[in-house]
Amino acid sequence: MNISIEDIEKKIQPWLNAQRIGIAVYGVMTVPQLLRLPAQYDSQKLTKLNELSDKIHLALNTSWQKHFNGEEDPQYQQDRLAQLPPSVLYLLDNILSTAPKRAPEDIQNMKPLIKEALSWLDKNGVRKKGAKIPSPLSKAQIIAYHILDGVSSARRVVALSASLGNDNNSRWQEPLEKMLEDREGLEQLEKLLRVVRSPYTDTESALSAISQL
Repeated sequence: MNISIEDIEKKIQPWLNAQRIGIAVYGVMTVPQLLRLPAQYDSQKLTKLNELSDKIHLALNTSWQKHFNGEEDPQYQQDRLAQLPPSVLYLLDNILSTAPKRAPEDIQNMKPLIKEALSWLDKNGVRKKGAKIPSPLSKAQIIAYHILDGVSSARRVVALSASLGNDNNSRWQEPLEKMLEDREGLEQLEKLLRVVRSPYTDTESALSAISQL
């Protein structure tokens, strides 16, 4: 059986484009964190970071349009979403849950379809095969990332944590939902987040803050 280079490229390009979407979404979420630390950068570096941010948004829009071929039919969009890797779907859900204004309008408009695709995976696909995504460890890693390296507010971190616990076996969802109503607790968490995220925090202070989280 002879397989041409063109056949290989035709097969692999959709996969590569899906990975570009995931990487670009991650970039859209993380670059603003760097821009929040202007003391570390001179005007030239800030300009380059802003240019990088623009390029990442352009890459995301281009890859997104390529994946959906500009089609607006909901059924077609749903079918194409189902072809994205679960990891990319979770990244899309992440940005829509924690920083929706950073997501391009096309992605914002597909939030219900993305939620539906993830729900289908959990109920009939990934979970059925025994690979629980996200697993308890994965959930902990996601939360730890947003605490230590993210840019979300305390309320958003707690809301994300509660949404990750949204299953029948979770023991943390109810306490986290109650925490969303605890104004003083959220204010204290906000202070701790500023400490652990700051590059100027000394080790002892960072460890002390982490122990209180």
